[in-house]
Amino acid sequence: QRITIPTTGNAVDTGDLTSVQIFNDSGGGSTTRGIQAHGTNGSFQRNDIVDYTTFASTGNATDFGNLSNSRNNNNGFSNNVRFLSIGGATGDFDSNLNYMDYFTIASTGNATDFGDTNAKAAGSGAGASTTRGIYANGMSSVASGTATNVVEYVTIANTGNASDFGDLQKNNVGGGGASNSVKFLVLPSDGSNNFTVDQFTIASTGNGTDFGDMVTTRQYATAGASSLRVVFAGGENTSSVSSNVIQYFTIASAGNSTDFGNLNQAVKAAGSNANAHGGIPA
Repeated sequence: QRITIPTTGNAVDTGDLTSVQIFNDSGGGSTTRGIQAHGTNGSFQRNDIVDYTTFASTGNATDFGNLSNSRNNNNGFSNNVRFLSIGGATGDFDSNLNYMDYFTIASTGNATDFGDTNAKAAGSGAGASTTRGIYANGMSSVASGTATNVVEYVTIANTGNASDFGDLQKNNVGGGGASNSVKFLVLPSDGSNNFTVDQFTIASTGNGTDFGDMVTTRQYATAGASSLRVVFAGGENTSSVSSNVIQYFTIASAGNSTDFGNLNQAVKAAGSNANAHGGIPA
């Protein structure tokens, strides 16, 4: 599904992935390509599939390559050159990973090892500037739903292990996140009613501070950004009912979300990508 971030309105169908994905995939993109690392397929099996689409055209996805192993609940972010897939969970449903893979967006091929995260965690939000990738760790145990509040970062042009950035205001089971080149916004959720979005300044380190509230509570929302807006779409409420609601925040000014429109079908724990996010030069 596709939206145009500078305007408001409902999502439109843009094509299909190469295979059915139930939930827990991640995405990133350059100005021209969107990359999608798959999560759990229609048989509830984790997989290593990575697809790409071309933003300028509609149509189905094309195979890009493979992750270093099968997983779901992985984070993803990119600048205009590299897409990184962070962490995730393996098939025994309680073995979270500290792997970081990267891909060169302009070419196709399999993942290359980037380094390791500090904490094994899965299922949360991520963003990037042109130089740094930042991600909020989610569940330290997928099976038990045990959550963390850890936020880490890497320098995208290099390879190596992650560094500690700071902490979310609350533990996070699964919430979307996205950024422009300056601020990273993330919706942490511990499984209870949560409206509050955390903000981080990417160029520095430190703990999250309150940015504003969602109009309606959501966990497992997906998020994307332009230089001006962060958009949250879908997710589920505390009754585990999936949503088709799209909301947005204006990054330059703290405050509550505004209605954007609706998805053409309700989703949760979906992946997303954009061609004007913080990792792409203005």
